[in-house]
Amino acid sequence: MIKYVINLLITALVFICCANVFKGVYVESFGQGVVAAFLLGVLNSTLGFVMRLVFNLMSAGFFWLLGLGFVIRIIVMALCLMLVDHFMNSINIKTFGMAVLISFLISVGSFILDSIFKDSGQVV
Repeated sequence: MIKYVINLLITALVFICCANVFKGVYVESFGQGVVAAFLLGVLNSTLGFVMRLVFNLMSAGFFWLLGLGFVIRIIVMALCLMLVDHFMNSINIKTFGMAVLISFLISVGSFILDSIFKDSGQVV
């Protein structure tokens, strides 16, 4: 449970950092970043699952065979980010390329979090 809360906070932190570094991203406050991170998690685990399944079926598993399955995950997360942007007025992501960059940074943060919890021996 703690891993999910930390992952939510890391995602919100990535939103805030991207908003401060890049001109194509706007986040009103950290609280709105947490709400956006929660909404992204819900969309990514429901709609994202269906979209990944469709993309994998359409490509006949080609990306997975090449070891590039993360590309589909990042693109699907970027599409979910654009939906979050559409649903929330306090978040603004101007381009799809910026959404892809944010998705990549969220994935890196999640990877680091997973490796920290794996090395600590905690069962989550």
